[in-house]
Amino acid sequence: MANTFQIKRRTSNADAPASLLAGELAFNEAGDVLYYGNSNGTVKKIGGSGAFVTYDTTQTVTGAKTFTGSVDLGSLAVTTQQTRTDSSTSVANTAFVQDVASLLDGGSF
Repeated sequence: MANTFQIKRRTSNADAPASLLAGELAFNEAGDVLYYGNSNGTVKKIGGSGAFVTYDTTQTVTGAKTFTGSVDLGSLAVTTQQTRTDSSTSVANTAFVQDVASLLDGGSF
């Protein structure tokens, strides 16, 4: 007879477990996240579409993100044409950069 291995699971609340023992696993079906209890007593997200950004589905990503290296936004990325006086941290498209560059090359603001 085969043994059945079951991990803790939750089906209703999308929150992380309050605590897990070191090496203990828990899966949250409501949030689609697999959690792991590490040796210092904290609970870590280690898997599931609720824990990580997927590459082939539509998702809303919130919070501050820092990227290093090259970032490819792909051909479907949308930018907004900014004005010359815009000092926001919005992504600038090629037309905006070329417009400002032409002003620096003899034009005026």
